[in-house]
Amino acid sequence: MDRQQSRVIDLLRFPLAVLVVMCHCGFLDGGGTAVQIFFSETLPHVAVPLFLLFSGYLFFKEGQFDGALYWRKLKSRFRTLFIPYIVWSTICFIIAVVQGQVTPSFLHYFRGLWDTELWNDGVTFSRSLPGYPVNMPLWFIRDLMILVLISPLIWFLLKKTRGWGILLFTIWWFPAHDKFFGFGADSLFFFSLGALFAMKQVNFVQLARKYAIPLYIAAGVMLVVDYLVMYRNYMQYHELRFNWLVFNVYVLCITSATLALAGKLAGKKCSDVLIRLSGASFFLYAAHILWLEPLRDALLKVLSPASEFAVILFYFAFIAFHCTVVTALFFLMCKYLPKTTALITGGRVSSAS
Repeated sequence: MDRQQSRVIDLLRFPLAVLVVMCHCGFLDGGGTAVQIFFSETLPHVAVPLFLLFSGYLFFKEGQFDGALYWRKLKSRFRTLFIPYIVWSTICFIIAVVQGQVTPSFLHYFRGLWDTELWNDGVTFSRSLPGYPVNMPLWFIRDLMILVLISPLIWFLLKKTRGWGILLFTIWWFPAHDKFFGFGADSLFFFSLGALFAMKQVNFVQLARKYAIPLYIAAGVMLVVDYLVMYRNYMQYHELRFNWLVFNVYVLCITSATLALAGKLAGKKCSDVLIRLSGASFFLYAAHILWLEPLRDALLKVLSPASEFAVILFYFAFIAFHCTVVTALFFLMCKYLPKTTALITGGRVSSAS
């Protein structure tokens, strides 16, 4: 893999993980609505598409694919995806049981690995949503494991159609946010797009940088449009509603522009800090949801921010505080519990060692 692309991926891992945290830090009924919709419901949606794109590219980075390579990849992803998924899901399931939100049983446990809505107890775990597993942010890992399993089919289709098969995935994904038993069209599209770049040996960072200026403009425009749509819908319906055509155009623009910007920053000294933090990205992503809501709600109760400015200040301060604490915990665990940390993060400790 091209060194520039490798550096860009490492550079973006931690900031994208922080954006995932920001997605879950909003409390729109508490004030600061306009700010929170922008920073929790609009801006962060660049994160998961890029993680999926990187995953597809890295999975097929050799540019070739056969049975032996597939088996080797499966064994690798068992360690880096499946084991951490089971560990973090189990922790969340135990929390749900302790809180009385699910009856302890093997059936509920296994259903929670896929979708907490399958519990059918009349209660959905407060840290999850219908269609999502018990550790809600890990839906990305759930989908990614499916993509790994069906990767030969993805490779075969793209290979036989000379890449044009990506249009089939685009047609499923682009008009809406469809899911098939919880599995998302967005996951298939962006993972396959990364696979296509690998297959064609396309340097996606150089490609994005080539069109950097128009991409920045398009991303800025669509960021504003998507935000205005989200804000208007929330004010009208008092709930978050997406216009999926607008949203998906925005996602395409913002992901491309982010790659162009990261490619420009990758060679600068300031990027070294983010690259050193990249090892903490998976831990931050997997662990943050465990105590985010109870900690946020407890602090809100204690501090009771009354003015709009105080609410906004609390919102940003909590994001910074939460990310700092979880990241610091990761580095402490790397130092004192390296084997445990390696197990629960799929071996992602090199940048912290």
